Amino acid sequence: MLDTIHHTIKIPPYTIPTNAEVYHYFAFHSGFQDTVYVNQIEVIPGLPQLVHHADLHYDLTGTSFYNDSITPTPGFSGGLISNYYMNAWQPGGGIATYPNNWGIMVPPGADFVIEIHYGPGGVGQVDTTKMNLRFITQPQNVRKVNVGWL
Repeated sequence: MLDTIHHTIKIPPYTIPTNAEVYHYFAFHSGFQDTVYVNQIEVIPGLPQLVHHADLHYDLTGTSFYNDSITPTPGFSGGLISNYYMNAWQPGGGIATYPNNWGIMVPPGADFVIEIHYGPGGVGQVDTTKMNLRFITQPQNVRKVNVGWL
């Protein structure tokens, strides 16, 4: 567990609709007024027996949040648009940690997007996966980590 948590992203309760594999996306406004630098990411799967992987992205276009807002259930299907990839987690994975004063830059107003791949056999089960983030609190001379663009 992170010793300091600066921000938590938690998906709303999501009921898995099928016994087939599911790829589902959840979007959240960060609410950040300033740039932050993420130094650690901890993933806590709500259904560890079914979460095959969970990826974290951010989106500067608002498209992911819009796609999430127009569906009747939490999240959306259909893929990511203009997102910046931040981290991937698989079962057995630990906390993603960068050296002191290294961090992934998240601009103000960015939306976070969590992509979760659920393995087969989960129909009717409810997931509440969350991600805890730790920031660099004094971001002078930060070494920016560029994980990659999709």
